[in-house]
Amino acid sequence: MIDEKTVRDVARLSRLEVDDRQVEVLARQMGDIIGYMDMLSRIDTENVEPMAHVVPISNVWRPDSLRPSMPNQEAIRLAPDAEGEYFRTPKVVSG
Repeated sequence: MIDEKTVRDVARLSRLEVDDRQVEVLARQMGDIIGYMDMLSRIDTENVEPMAHVVPISNVWRPDSLRPSMPNQEAIRLAPDAEGEYFRTPKVVSG
């Protein structure tokens, strides 16, 4: 169902490296997935109500209430690392 060229094209578009040994396995697995999706598309869902979750779910929201926050100087004092009026944090983006 899925040929080697398709596997290589999908791998290239996904920026994945696949070697020759993996191509045959991936072609079979992708074919199995497509076959399963085809089988699912043939199921009659005419009388099935759309849902976002398989079990009933409801959010429990607390009411918003205005309350005083911690003063800035107190937050700076409690910070593990601060410089003047600012929090110091480790660099999280590499460049």
